[in-house]
This record gives sequence, C-alpha cells and structure tokens, in this order.
Amino acid sequence: MSRAEDLAAAVQGVVAAVEFGDPVVTVPAERWTDAVRTCRDELGLTYLDLLTGVDDGETLGVVAYLWSPGGVEGLLLRTAVPAADPTLASITPLLPGADWHERETAEMFGVVFAGHPNPVPLLLPDPPPVPTPLRKATVLERRAETAWPGEVDPA
Repeated sequence: MSRAEDLAAAVQGVVAAVEFGDPVVTVPAERWTDAVRTCRDELGLTYLDLLTGVDDGETLGVVAYLWSPGGVEGLLLRTAVPAADPTLASITPLLPGADWHERETAEMFGVVFAGHPNPVPLLLPDPPPVPTPLRKATVLERRAETAWPGEVDPA
C-alpha cells in the first residue's frame, strides 16, 4: 500500500490523486472534523497552509492543505457540501489558524462553518455589495459591463 493510501485509510477517505507528490484525499462532509483531527493527532499534520472553496456548479468543495511542521509531507483534504445548503462543521476549534480561512471562504463562497467561534465579515463590508462573489452563479456587474481582456484580439 502506498503512503497516499495509508493516509487515506487513516482519515477514512478516498485517494483522488497524487499531485506534486502530495496525496489528495476526499472525505464525506460528515467526516470532515474527524479527518482533520486524525491528520492533526495521528499523522502529525498540524499546520494548516490553506483552506478555501471550489464551486463546481452543483456542489461547493472545501479544500484544506495540511502540512507537517518539519516539512516532510502534506495532504490535500477535500470534501463537498450541496450548493443549496453549504454547511460544514468548523475546524477552527481543532486548528485555530483556520479562523481567517473559514471566514474568507464563508464570505466568498457562502459556506456556513457551523460552530465557528467568530463568524464576522473579514473582507467585504456588511452587508456585502455582492453576496458570494466567487460562486459561479454570481454575476459581477463590472464583469457584465466590461469586455473581458482575454477575448480581445491583439492584432
């Protein structure tokens, strides 16, 4: 069994890929906090490098990159929640560094992190001019009015 499969078995997830030498492991949303706790307590992955959202149209993915402090190995842990009810348990009580990341993901993608100790806006004014600006369904007014520079023929 590979190290990636060992890690996936430890968090009761499925290896989706190995990218840049680090395994990408998918876990169900109901196992999210258990998987993070296992990564922290049993695998020594105690540093949260990144937590963000991914909108694929039907579901919202949440991705966390956990790393060992010695820089020996990392793990990209991901899960998905329904776009209609994007609620996921907060991992801030397990990894305090997730505070900022979860607040940003909540504002930009609309994911509700249940149990977050301080779910106040981080980047946008309250109320935001555009809710969930990074969701695919959100039409940003400026983008709709302005020609996209990538579509301009340089000739």
